[in-house]
Order: sequence, then structure tokens, then C-alpha cells
Amino acid sequence: MGRPHGQTGHRGVVPRSGDRVVRARVSASPGSAGGRTRTARGFEDSSVTKTPAIIDIAADEWVAACTASAARGCDVVDWLTAVDTAESLFVVVHLVDPDSSRSEMLRCELNSERPEIESITSWFPGADWHERETHEMFGIEFLGRSQTNALLMRAGDGSSPMRRTAALDARVRTPWPGQESTTGRRRQKLPPGVRAEWTRDE
Repeated sequence: MGRPHGQTGHRGVVPRSGDRVVRARVSASPGSAGGRTRTARGFEDSSVTKTPAIIDIAADEWVAACTASAARGCDVVDWLTAVDTAESLFVVVHLVDPDSSRSEMLRCELNSERPEIESITSWFPGADWHERETHEMFGIEFLGRSQTNALLMRAGDGSSPMRRTAALDARVRTPWPGQESTTGRRRQKLPPGVRAEWTRDE
């Protein structure tokens, strides 16, 4: 999955101290004629910076916001992925203007129990691979897609390995030495990333 340099996996776009987060509402539909009508309040600052603000978009305005970015010149999908913070699940896309250093980063919070959002592949064909991988890794349904076959995982596997609720099977099965103790006794220590309930017998 494409992602910016220096950022990895599902922790890549969690806001850090100093990050600018802009909440915007899109005032025009994706089909509006003319670039000037496809505008979103709150985007102006991010369109002129090399490190774009994270712009929060409502799920029902996702396509409109992405096409509004394209109308402003950011019409190439650099990467699209998801972020699972345990408390929230987001889908994030980074759109760039190939003729300049401008870019815009859009983020949408989803229902973590039933995550779904409209696909943008009809407007951005380059998002196809990213949406398919994000679907498999995070279980997000991209509505309106014409192609839904498996990309990296076995068909019908049903797991979403990048979700924080997914058990790390290899670590659960691997013997772990435990924790050092000054009393001469050792108590079991779980491998990093493994929850206690994953190791309990049914």
C-alpha cells in the first residue's frame, strides 16, 4: 500500500502535536460544472503547503471532496489507506498536483463496526489498487466498485489483518520466555501486540 516516506502501516496519519486539522463541508456535488463551483471551505491553506493539513470530511461528502480537490489541480492519487486507532477507524487519501508541489490530504471517520464508503475509482482510476488493498487489510467496503475480487489474500479468508482487533497468530503460537524476576520465579509475559484473551483456551 502506498504511504508517505517515514510512516508505516496503520499508524501513518495519526495526528501529532502541531498537525493542522481542518474540518470542511463540501458545498457542491461531484457533478457540478466548472472548477470554481467545486469548492470546499477550509481547503485554501492546505493547497499551498508542501505538508498539507489533514482535512476531515463527512462520509456522505467523500466523493465530492475528492473531486473538488481534483478541480483545484490535485487530481492524482498518491496513496489511499486506512488508520485504526482502536478508538476510531479512518480512510485517508493523499491527492497531489503533478505540476507543482501542492497536495491535499482528506480523511473520513467510518463506523468501525460496519465500515463503508463510496469508491472514488470512477473519478480516480489510480485509486483502484489502493481501495482493493485497504478493503482486504482493514475490511472497509468501497461501495460502487466494479471489481471486488481478492488482491493479496485468499478469497473468502474473511480476516482483516491490519485491524487492531485481529489476533496476531504467529506471535500467539510462538513460545515467549517470560519476564525477568529478582525473586527467582518467572511469570508469563505476552509478546508485544498480543492480548491476553487471544491465548486463552476455549
